[in-house]
Amino acid sequence: MELSGGFTRHTRRSICSLYTDRVPTTVASGIKESMMSELEPTIIIVDGNAEVRTSLRRLLESVRLRVEAFATARAFLDRYNSRTPGCLILEVRLRDLSGVELHRRLRRDGSRTPVIFLTEHADVTTAVDAIRQGAFHFLQKPVNEQ
Repeated sequence: MELSGGFTRHTRRSICSLYTDRVPTTVASGIKESMMSELEPTIIIVDGNAEVRTSLRRLLESVRLRVEAFATARAFLDRYNSRTPGCLILEVRLRDLSGVELHRRLRRDGSRTPVIFLTEHADVTTAVDAIRQGAFHFLQKPVNEQ
């Protein structure tokens, strides 16, 4: 899938403005251009499968999105900043903590980061529970680029 540079710039600008629209005006007006990179929307991938992480990273970076990828929930939690706008792509089965439990924990701690589950281990009960807990979407692997 290929998108024009103009579309990508417009999309990234829209995501940034959605974030700053949620910040009080006094705070948003004080954000300097040099700080915008800290507020750049980031797609965070947490998946134990290195091939999946690499493929998703390449796909998302090909449309000029900022991506961070982690193999475990612990590695993600060690670096997570709830103020960074973006979304989280989670596998249900992780080595150290299930993706569903990680999602619950983030919600319990007040995170509003949108979560998309992308998993090989899908079942109706898990999908329904994830959506009820506030997940944005629940997808089964493999998925196509569209």
